[in-house]
Amino acid sequence: MKYYLDLFSPETAKAFENSNKDVSGFRISRKAYINNQNIGPGDKLICYVTRIQRFVGILEVKSKSYIDNTPIFTKDYDPFILRFKVGPIVWLPLEKAIPIHEDRVWNNLSFTKNLPKDSKNWTYNVFSSPRLWPKEDCIFLEKALLEQAQTLFDYPFSDDDQKKLKTQKIRINEKKEVSVSIPDEEQEEKEQVVLSDKEQRNSILVQTKLAQIGERLGLKIWLPNSDRDDLLPRLKSGVSYAASVC
Repeated sequence: MKYYLDLFSPETAKAFENSNKDVSGFRISRKAYINNQNIGPGDKLICYVTRIQRFVGILEVKSKSYIDNTPIFTKDYDPFILRFKVGPIVWLPLEKAIPIHEDRVWNNLSFTKNLPKDSKNWTYNVFSSPRLWPKEDCIFLEKALLEQAQTLFDYPFSDDDQKKLKTQKIRINEKKEVSVSIPDEEQEEKEQVVLSDKEQRNSILVQTKLAQIGERLGLKIWLPNSDRDDLLPRLKSGVSYAASVC
């Protein structure tokens, strides 16, 4: 039995909470990793909520992976189609989920205990999921989450948490709105991928085309900080790029 990280956004955590809580899903791009790790029945998933940085639950894997595009985690197009049957060992409401910066957690996890609380040097550990996690850390978290399920100690949302919990909407046409989320600076800095000159040029061209489409639709456009100097000269002056588009 091994432990793996399972990332949720606040939105997908709420969707899971409102479901039968018997399926967890990942992007199809993680198929090779899942097959290489041979994730299956008996393994456990440590569930972490991004943006608000909280541990929300433990799920036990009940099946091998399979593909199903039935919407669960989003109302329309659900990208988390590589799925497992799961059984919740513990699942907490978001306001009861344990913040990673809570003293007991921060001072015990192997990748945070030697860091100041304002450090971001631990965030590579929550960059993608599923991801194999240190067993001792996970045993500690499982015990802490089970105890929290009994006490249900309240961890009030800070003002910053409240902002990150808000789902913004953009109007596609007269009849339809879609929800969007804006990556925060921490998410941008989690992992810097080194690209070749050719890959960088291709990346800029693709991002430019997508931004131009959004621009023509009258949408606000979000651009990665690291690429804005290259992208903005290619777009019309006055483009609003601080907000999210997709």
